Amino acid sequence: MESKLYKKKIIILIGGPTASGKSKLAITLAKNINGEIINADSMQIYRNFPILTSQPSKVDREIIKHHLYGYVDTNVSYNGSRWLKDSLIKIKEIFSKKKTPIVVGGTGLYLEFMSQGISIIPNISIKTKTKVKSYFENKGLKNMYSYLRKIDSEYSKKINFNDKIRITRALEVFFETNKTFSHYHEKKKFNNHYNYYKIFVSPSKEQIIENCILRFNKMIKQGVIEEFLKNKNKVKNCNISKAIGFQELEDHLLNKSSLLNLSTNIIKNTRKYSKRQFTWFNNRYNPQIKIDSHKKYSLILESLSKII
Repeated sequence: MESKLYKKKIIILIGGPTASGKSKLAITLAKNINGEIINADSMQIYRNFPILTSQPSKVDREIIKHHLYGYVDTNVSYNGSRWLKDSLIKIKEIFSKKKTPIVVGGTGLYLEFMSQGISIIPNISIKTKTKVKSYFENKGLKNMYSYLRKIDSEYSKKINFNDKIRITRALEVFFETNKTFSHYHEKKKFNNHYNYYKIFVSPSKEQIIENCILRFNKMIKQGVIEEFLKNKNKVKNCNISKAIGFQELEDHLLNKSSLLNLSTNIIKNTRKYSKRQFTWFNNRYNPQIKIDSHKKYSLILESLSKII
């Protein structure tokens, strides 16, 4: 199977909600098919917060080669376009070693960019960025989202109403080009010679909650509070501050709340996030196989053997 996967240039994509066991599945598959793992999680790309973002352990990295974890400074502006460029470089490297790339993460858009490409959008001028920023300051997030719904209802339905980064980006594009974000999404250009095998890991609600509790306890034992205290001042208005647990830890330390309260808040917000991920993957991912546990990797190996 190993040589056939390589010869057919098959890339394995593993998606699913947070705390679903995607990483464990990726490692198990990598052992079985001679693969290497590429990160597709928009928070795990950042350095300084490996515990908070649940990056692979040193032991896991020694067993299987991992790429694009903890390699971006916390204050660097990083996006899907750069991730696609970086990941394609790694994919070429992996294929050159006659191995199979396994791309895994909960950032659905990254996986979509990998298999479908990304829109080519013109650069946004400082003038336009300043204009949109001023609108937000004067009118507020709620009104700006309402405006986006009027000019680009299609894209507004794909994002959360309080996602300021994506709302800002869509409005900047509109004011700069007089064309909607959806317009550019329809004109994706992506030419590669790879084939994709998509896996969706979809555990039950109860299993997600159980995994969240186990993950929280593990994070505390590993020293997530100490990690946060050491590095939080290095973060200034960047994406890592949106990671689940970042704001909760800040509130915990500020209010001197109990670990039980911290655990409750992190698990509650993780569950909310996983619901949004479920919705996205169910609507847009179209996997070849769906499993409810990383332990059922044998089903994937059986399925792969049939397509090669």
